[in-house]
Amino acid sequence: MNWRGLFTGINLECIAVIVVLVTRLPIPGNLVRETKEEIEAVYPSQYETAVLLKDGSSMFLRPIRGNDAARWLAFIGRLSPHAKYLRFHHMPKEMGLDDAVRFCTVDYDNTFALVAEVLRETNSEIVALGRYYRLPKKHIAEVDFAVEDAYQDKGIGTSLIEQLANAARENGITSFEADVLAENPVIFS
Repeated sequence: MNWRGLFTGINLECIAVIVVLVTRLPIPGNLVRETKEEIEAVYPSQYETAVLLKDGSSMFLRPIRGNDAARWLAFIGRLSPHAKYLRFHHMPKEMGLDDAVRFCTVDYDNTFALVAEVLRETNSEIVALGRYYRLPKKHIAEVDFAVEDAYQDKGIGTSLIEQLANAARENGITSFEADVLAENPVIFS
């Protein structure tokens, strides 16, 4: 199935993918959750799911949490320079904890992010992520994705966009938009 056939009931006018320069987006004060109870009260556990990949392996998808900052940094650090360029449309400076906290802080409505995790030894590690950010046109969101080099071409991006589309639909978003570099043909396959 090609990527256009994935979105039954959601009008995705421009589903290309990649980049909202997330590291440059401000976080409104009302999106920051202070206590563990506040975080757990809004965390949408209904989007936690195991997915079967094209190679027969499985992976766990779940909404991102604020306490994923260290794992997000490790994930970004494992991306190749080319993958970082495709994701951010430039070679970003070294990412720090402030960048990670900004990316991992979402309200699960106007901003929503999913991570794909694998178990390495005794630790869960993020190997892919997908995110949307609602644009001022209330029913449109910009999407971006990144998949660790070793996990590309396994269908993780497809699983992420399917789950993001489900969350978006439930949050009143009817269209996704994205900016994609011309040298990123994989995104269209």
